[in-house]
Amino acid sequence: AKNASSKTGVRPALILAIMQQETGFGSNFGGCNLRNGTTGDGIYIQSGNPSIRNMVPGNFDSFVKITSSLGMDWKTTPISCVYIQPNGIPYGYGGAMGYTQFIPNSWMGVEARVRNYLGISASNPWNPQHAVMATAIFLQDKGAANQTYTAEYKAACGYYGSCSSYASSVMTKAMSIQLDINLLSN
Repeated sequence: AKNASSKTGVRPALILAIMQQETGFGSNFGGCNLRNGTTGDGIYIQSGNPSIRNMVPGNFDSFVKITSSLGMDWKTTPISCVYIQPNGIPYGYGGAMGYTQFIPNSWMGVEARVRNYLGISASNPWNPQHAVMATAIFLQDKGAANQTYTAEYKAACGYYGSCSSYASSVMTKAMSIQLDINLLSN
């Protein structure tokens, strides 16, 4: 995160807060697999039961390109599931991937800079170093390098795609992580 910060100006604590929020630092990459790129439908990994809206169909080509370039099978690569509201109605789509849960088209928008900043030939959202750099770049593009609470909050909203309790949760995590960084730095 310090390396990513040095390239982008985004605070390491904010970058790590996104990773903690999205996957618990890599403990949960997603519970679904995509089976149909046209509809976005698939299965829940644990049960094998059908799942819907695992990915916006417009992201399918990017997802296949990313997984194929890494030698992965898109049908067995874990992605996030659609959120099912308490009333049983799905909200939005799943389809986020890797340590910091990038949507495939968003990953394609930052991956060349990830490769450039890290000096690598292929970027991988399931590699924590690559995901951290991609997150820093994405947050930089959303204004987080200004390092004010307002700028970081808005960048967190942009990362998620809307302002909600998500950004507040990220900012709380960032504050806690910053305290740990300060303690460790001393």
